[in-house]
Amino acid sequence: MMIKVSRAHWRVSKNVLIELSRIIDGTRFEAGPAEFGVKTGVGVRYPDVTVDQRNEQLKDLACEAPTLIVEVLSPSSIALDMTTKQREYTAIPSLQTYLVCSQDEPRAWVWKRQPDGTRPVDAEEIVGRDGVIALGGLEAELSMAAIFRGIPDAPTAG
Repeated sequence: MMIKVSRAHWRVSKNVLIELSRIIDGTRFEAGPAEFGVKTGVGVRYPDVTVDQRNEQLKDLACEAPTLIVEVLSPSSIALDMTTKQREYTAIPSLQTYLVCSQDEPRAWVWKRQPDGTRPVDAEEIVGRDGVIALGGLEAELSMAAIFRGIPDAPTAG
C-alpha cells in the first residue's frame, strides 16, 4: 500500500473512485480505495482502486475476484506497476481490466481481457481528455476527462 502520495496521486485516485461509484451497477459491484486488499497468486496487494463483485462477507480482508484494478503511478512505483503488478493482477481469472494512470497528465495504460479470454501483452495507451475506457464485465465506460479532472495537460513541445 502506498503512503505519502502527492496531491495529484490522491486526486486521480479520488476521481476514479467517485466516477466508478457513479457509473457501475451498485447492486452487483462496489468500488473501493486502497485500504482493502486484492489476493494475487503470490500474496495480497493494495491497489489504489478496486472494483469487486458485491459481497456481504463483511469481515473479509481482501477480495479474491476483482473485475477492475486501478493503479496511479508514482515516481517510485512506475516499474512495479507496469511489470510485476501487471503480471500478478492480470493472472487473476476474474480481472477484466487493469488500468494504470499517470498522476502528472491525462495519460493511461489499459490491459483488457479479450472476448476469447486472452490478454494482450502490451497495454493500450490513451492520451488526452477525449478518450474513454470500456470496462469489461461492468458494462460501463470511464472517461479520461473524469479521471483527470483537476490535473493539468502535458506540456507541449516547443
